[in-house]
Amino acid sequence: MTRAIIYFHYDARCRVDDYVLRALRSLRPEAQRLLLVSSSPVPEGAGSELHQVCDDVLQRENTDYDVGAYRDALRHIGWDRLPEYEEVILTNHTFYAPVRPWSGVFDRADSWDDVDFWGITEHAAMRPHPFLARRELPRHLNSHWIAVRRPVLLHPDFRRYWESMPEIDSYRASIQWHESRFTEHFGALGFRHRAVFPVDGYRRDNPAVEEALALLDDGCPLLKRRALFHDPVHQEAVGSIGRDVLDAACSQGYPRDVILSDLARTAVPRDLVANAGLTEVLPEIGTPERAREELGEVRGCMVVHATTAAGAAAIAERLNRLAIGWPVVTTVPATLPPGEQEEIERLLGVREGMRIRRVVDDCADGAAALLRDCADLLEPGRYDLLLHLACPSPEEGASAPFSGRRALDCLVASARILAAACRLFDEHPALGLVLPPIPQVGAAIEGHGWDGLRPEAQRMATAAGISTVFDASTPLAPYEGVFLGRPQALAPLAGLFSASTGHAAAPPDGVRALGRLICYSALSQGLWCQQVTTARWAAIDYSLLENRSQAIAALLPGSVEERLPFLAARLGDGASFGAAVRTSLVSSHPRLADALKPVYRLLAGAGARIRRSRRGR
Repeated sequence: MTRAIIYFHYDARCRVDDYVLRALRSLRPEAQRLLLVSSSPVPEGAGSELHQVCDDVLQRENTDYDVGAYRDALRHIGWDRLPEYEEVILTNHTFYAPVRPWSGVFDRADSWDDVDFWGITEHAAMRPHPFLARRELPRHLNSHWIAVRRPVLLHPDFRRYWESMPEIDSYRASIQWHESRFTEHFGALGFRHRAVFPVDGYRRDNPAVEEALALLDDGCPLLKRRALFHDPVHQEAVGSIGRDVLDAACSQGYPRDVILSDLARTAVPRDLVANAGLTEVLPEIGTPERAREELGEVRGCMVVHATTAAGAAAIAERLNRLAIGWPVVTTVPATLPPGEQEEIERLLGVREGMRIRRVVDDCADGAAALLRDCADLLEPGRYDLLLHLACPSPEEGASAPFSGRRALDCLVASARILAAACRLFDEHPALGLVLPPIPQVGAAIEGHGWDGLRPEAQRMATAAGISTVFDASTPLAPYEGVFLGRPQALAPLAGLFSASTGHAAAPPDGVRALGRLICYSALSQGLWCQQVTTARWAAIDYSLLENRSQAIAALLPGSVEERLPFLAARLGDGASFGAAVRTSLVSSHPRLADALKPVYRLLAGAGARIRRSRRGR
């Protein structure tokens, strides 16, 4: 079958990621013509690679979402020349492929003589429409893959469909005017269609996102990226376990680092951790002696930020237990009393390989001291891994010893634990950092992790060139100043203190924000982050979380997916009487709530139009 493939690409950071090139290379043998249309600038290096794979690389302005890109690509080929191909496939960058061989899809579709257009997956009908003032979202082929055959290409309405498309100014508009419309529109004209994996064979409305594992098991060659960055509460509610999906894709030979490196740059960090299950219980296997041998083969360095003699004693005890040969640099705030400084030096500065550096920073997590006063340790090629440890501040209250001890245990409870953490970096070249999960014992971090630092963190991230999407309330961060990572992961933040960038130091109100940006620094470079813990602390934390979760759930109506909107309607930024009434109806009278959704959306749309007209006066 003579076939043209149009692949739509967009990247807000103006990159062409490895997963895009993998997909294009795999599709090359399936098409006589392969055209990439990009709504973002293509870097010069990536452009040369794309030209080696694709017959055409078309760059355009970022307007009208995927609809505009497909229209421009079809115009580029030429409306009159499209029927030269038996089939034109419209596909895009929203999936990883091939996870399974393409042959299963193409062989099946090529055997269909009674089909005028086809897709790989489809979406079920939904009543009412999930976001428009309509009674129903029609059943339709998912728009990430629609193959159009010659009878449709020859029909004058095919060109009319694209040329008469209204302005597409949002993701929802794209669904309204194209994804949910194409199948019904051309079906009404008498054209026949099929899906390789019809929705009838699955339990959920949108199997591509909600049942990705079942699709992979059935031989689907593509994995929707959204299955790993969609709302984790929704994914949990529909029974989609992202870790299973990720493991299944990797078991077929798709590289884990390719997926996680892409999502590190683009997904909300905590959504990725939840969906992909990026929390690991480190195993204590082998003998301590063998673990020390492994650690001796790693070019590692330790940096300890010591703010109290008591904390320094606790860390010194851990280092004695590790008994490995990594050099140790201890940063000590110069503002400490002389006696305290001397005691810290006695504990952490007397042995061979141990050095003391007095620093200005007295922030508990030591981020500024590391980035400003230990920049030489972060130089490329000097060390493979850097272990950062910190003492909890006395001001942190009675819970500080527990959270600080837990953080240390997660990485340096023993040489076997640290060796297990180091092995993760050997296994995954794109892993940037490992860090303990949020402390649970006596801590008040969950939901409030920014602690008023978000505006300053955003300013510093912009200055450092960090473009990672921020978590809404609690950043992914090493809250106790304890983490293990590649020095490269800190490069953007280290640049804030580089003389060559014109930054001598962080502003005083930015010192505390630096620690919140450690993970974002890594993620912005495509280096993913993983939370790690020990079996003992996993048991403790799970017991506490389970008790807390069920205590809160007992006070709330509805399912897991309904509880967050219920609380947000009353306590969130958009809280209102109307929102409270709606969420109460959803919980107590779900059928009535569904019946009223189109009416509510009509009223909401009218209100929005009135507000826009008033602003325009």
